Amino acid sequence: MTGHHGWGYGQNDGPSQWHKLYPIAQGDRQSPINIVSSQAVYSPSLKPLELSYEACTSLSIANNGHSVQVEFNDSDDRTGK
Repeated sequence: MTGHHGWGYGQNDGPSQWHKLYPIAQGDRQSPINIVSSQAVYSPSLKPLELSYEACTSLSIANNGHSVQVEFNDSDDRTGK
């Protein structure tokens, strides 16, 4: 498995350089939503996260240069609570 990548964790391709390839990655903390830690409030009504799955077979496994990418059949249902 081979793959080419433009980012990594080295001096020339590490987090301090990511914004050069991906301008949206500029900043101290990255999240798809703005989580302000100092304003986060715990709610005792929240239940523990429960995940379940049924075993399935992958269609393909590839090294994309940063991680392993696994493709599954889209007809498989996955749920989380």
